[in-house]
Amino acid sequence: LNGAQEIQADATEDLFESLRANVDLDMLCYTQWKAASYEASAGLLAPWGEARPALERARRSLRPLMVTAWPREVSCKEGETVIWDVDVVNDTGSPVPATLMAQISSTKLASSQTVISEDIFEEGVTRLQYRTEGGGVSLGLSLLSPEGKVLDKGTPRQVVAGEPAREIFHKESSGSRLTARDFRVWIPDNNPMAVATAREAGFTIF
Repeated sequence: LNGAQEIQADATEDLFESLRANVDLDMLCYTQWKAASYEASAGLLAPWGEARPALERARRSLRPLMVTAWPREVSCKEGETVIWDVDVVNDTGSPVPATLMAQISSTKLASSQTVISEDIFEEGVTRLQYRTEGGGVSLGLSLLSPEGKVLDKGTPRQVVAGEPAREIFHKESSGSRLTARDFRVWIPDNNPMAVATAREAGFTIF
């Protein structure tokens, strides 16, 4: 169950951050406080009130000053340009002068840092765009004060190397037959039987 709860925690953080970065929303509401059972995926608390990992991630996602990045494509081929929506959410009650930094890591290239913006971030949501090349790229964000203090550090997100999801969808909608090779799956390293089964079926493991 620990693995399932970590997946739930990741999904909860993604949900909260995407909702907070939406300029058309004024609030968010998570509808299930307690899980109906230990096996149930919904709920920030276990049935008897113990905190699940999702509760801490939900609280973290409600911090007043938050940076987050979302790729417009979840997967892409080598050499393709991926556009990221980079958001600074400022609910502190006052403008914040800061430098927005990108931390880029790749399966093929050395990690690097670059400045996305040096600005005074007003209250509300400031959306910027950033571009990376190819799949297998992870983008993390940091917001630094003029003195160099870390004001916020965002959760890194990754673009998987492989056939773009839009092309898989097009293939399916056009009537072409999808095979296991059209999909990449992630399986924990500590589950060798599942890895072997997936490879035997023809899936690509990442």
